[in-house]
Amino acid sequence: MNTSFRSFIACAIGLSPIVGAFAQDQQIKPPSFLKVGHRYRFSFATGGERPWNFGKIVEFGPGPWMRVQLLVPDDPGRHIRSAATTPAPGSVLAEDMFNLKMLTAVIPADQPSEGEASNAAAPPSAAAFPKIGKCYFFGPGFASVPYFAKVIEIGEGNWFRVQEMSPKFSRDAQARSAEKQKQWWINGTFVTSLREAKPEELPE
Repeated sequence: MNTSFRSFIACAIGLSPIVGAFAQDQQIKPPSFLKVGHRYRFSFATGGERPWNFGKIVEFGPGPWMRVQLLVPDDPGRHIRSAATTPAPGSVLAEDMFNLKMLTAVIPADQPSEGEASNAAAPPSAAAFPKIGKCYFFGPGFASVPYFAKVIEIGEGNWFRVQEMSPKFSRDAQARSAEKQKQWWINGTFVTSLREAKPEELPE
């Protein structure tokens, strides 16, 4: 009896880290800027994106998963093959479960209301990185983040918000005029490198 009890205790102690890890996985908290009912363009670490990785969040959970209703965006752009065969903007394409842990960046399509707006934390310390108000070039070869952007907010969990821009020397500034209006939420975990812009590279 004693031996059996001791064996049970030993097994329980041995399993506790596994159970703890499982419990932690079940309690994934989505970033505060992601809201049920709002539309976003999503980028994931695995790449291989669909023609339209755009949709409305239906619900969060269980664990690290979120349910997304995939939609045709208002501006399908280069993904249009033929106007006759393209579904109308807002049409539902499918409903998928996405893994929050693999989310690299998000472009909001809807402006949150005042009550839903993300609340910036207390001013970050001098050691915080990247720095609010600074412009950075993002490492090459990673299409899921903007090429050049200004940091405008530091969020929780290694997320930060940027305003996409064009550096001063960019020759296609006019072509990118619509793009540079976009604001991104970026997961710093998946950013390969950042280089702070020099004064002569800053847009006017």
